[in-house]
Amino acid sequence: MYKRLIIMMAILGTLFACKSKEETTQQKNGSDVITTAHEKDKPAMPEGRLMRVTYFRQGMMIEEFSRFELQRQPEGCTLTFRHYSDKLSFEVSDTLLDAARRIIEQERMYEYAPNYSLDSDIEVSDGYFWAFEAWFEGDRHLSSGGEQAGPDGNGLYLMGNLLRDAARRVFEAASK
Repeated sequence: MYKRLIIMMAILGTLFACKSKEETTQQKNGSDVITTAHEKDKPAMPEGRLMRVTYFRQGMMIEEFSRFELQRQPEGCTLTFRHYSDKLSFEVSDTLLDAARRIIEQERMYEYAPNYSLDSDIEVSDGYFWAFEAWFEGDRHLSSGGEQAGPDGNGLYLMGNLLRDAARRVFEAASK
């Protein structure tokens, strides 16, 4: 009986010790806020304005618009992209960077892993690959990419559509 009691106390002690290591208490506006170690390790949305974003996705088909780079510069905002094989650059409204920042925040793209790949022994020779990067004020940088795999959610899809639609609009306006 004494042996069982010691074993139970050891197990309970271990459980409570692990719990206390995972939780920390912080003061926020006069009340205690408990955060776990897992929450502290989670990436946070960068503060400040989005200064530059790049997005690229390549599959077997050549896209009409691809290889997007949207950048805030002292003289304005520039969207650079490929129209088939031609590299083009146009001045655009900086509201496009604000829209890209909203997508990054709403779709939690700041939580993307650095690399995604197909977890398989099969070699894929006709798949796709992609890359996404974003730079914020204060030198905060996000970077992610992958082959045959990607993160959950709609972030890459929404970012691609935002940049592709903007490229199409400025290209068509310049072609008139």
